[in-house]
Amino acid sequence: MSLLHYIQKVMTDVTKSDIMKHFFYTLLNPTKRKETEKESVEKLNAILKKLKSKYDFLKYIKLIDTTVMEIDEGEIVNIDPKINEISPTILGKAITDILIESNRPLDKNKAYFLMTEFRKNIGEYYVHALDLFGVDLDLLILELEVEKLELF
Repeated sequence: MSLLHYIQKVMTDVTKSDIMKHFFYTLLNPTKRKETEKESVEKLNAILKKLKSKYDFLKYIKLIDTTVMEIDEGEIVNIDPKINEISPTILGKAITDILIESNRPLDKNKAYFLMTEFRKNIGEYYVHALDLFGVDLDLLILELEVEKLELF
């Protein structure tokens, strides 16, 4: 059985909301080293707000600054189960746009570093899960690498 077939079989136990929660939690994690949780959450919430006109289902995603609350850090990302009704292809397009928007304000070196860190931190299982959604992290990283080289 190929790795892709194995992941497709295993993915029957993992919901789209689980994948989206892990995606956002991982995306917030590398940025927390250089920003406060509040700044990271605010930036991602601004991206979600910007993209809501294109992807209405983003209203099912709530990112909360937990530094002012008495809850577990894992609750920073809240995904309404209604997101499970959205097509994986549409979710993948939104994820790709979120990644692109996250990198937009960064210079090419920082964007490349952020994406490589994100890919490493999300784990191979979720890299393949995102691939099933149509999100090609390796291609996004390669595009950033080419852009980085064009600067020289």
